[in-house]
Amino acid sequence: MNPPFSVMANVGGRMADAAFRHVASALARLAPGGRLVTITGAGFAPDNRAWSAAFARLQERGRVVFSAAIDGSVYAKHGTTIPTRLTVIDKLPADDPTVFPASLGVAPDVATLIGWLAEHLPARLPVDPSAGVPNESTRVYRLQTDAGERIIGRKVSPASAANATTTGATALTPDEAFIALMDGRTILDLSEGLQLRRTRVMGANRIELSGFTDTMRERLTAYGLFHEIISWKLRMFVPVDANGPAVLARLLDRWPVERIGEREAA
Repeated sequence: MNPPFSVMANVGGRMADAAFRHVASALARLAPGGRLVTITGAGFAPDNRAWSAAFARLQERGRVVFSAAIDGSVYAKHGTTIPTRLTVIDKLPADDPTVFPASLGVAPDVATLIGWLAEHLPARLPVDPSAGVPNESTRVYRLQTDAGERIIGRKVSPASAANATTTGATALTPDEAFIALMDGRTILDLSEGLQLRRTRVMGANRIELSGFTDTMRERLTAYGLFHEIISWKLRMFVPVDANGPAVLARLLDRWPVERIGEREAA
């Protein structure tokens, strides 16, 4: 990442700790074991007494494994000669947050910097694959809010978003669950072995509930689900009209979501 050196969105004037705030925010969002690589002003360094305390706080969550200044002349052909710094932080708390890797000085050129990286940068830590961004789409979106804040990211399904931001019970509201199910890629596993997913019945998309028992049928019908006998089998469905979210609300209140799964859209 290349955070702004001294400005922040929606804040007037210059802020001396803008780079630190951006780095701290990025580190907080990084998966355990992940690696953060950042280019900042040369003065934003662990061995700079003005920033030592700030880096000590950072190292309570992630350890600095490499830091080297880069001579400003490296960027001369791009129209700037401001000295910068390459810092690498791994998302693993440091054994001693007040201890930093030795400074390697100032790299006069790219070749020197690459040589230092090859010699001094440790291997990456293992990362839990489930903590990564799902491979649903590789398209990158660049957005700007009405307030002027710029955002870059990828679009993921409601299921992935819920799994990434919660532990335990799902954060999906009935409306969000309805939209996610109708999208076709989300499967909701409920308590007591129930499951919701989108199915195709007689050329139409429906939200089907499976895993129910005979003793549940009366209550499910009272909640607003309806049933049909298809190929000599009784199947139950959530309405896909405007009543759907309300029916889902009653259903999920009684049988809460235990797991959010995904599949390819039907």
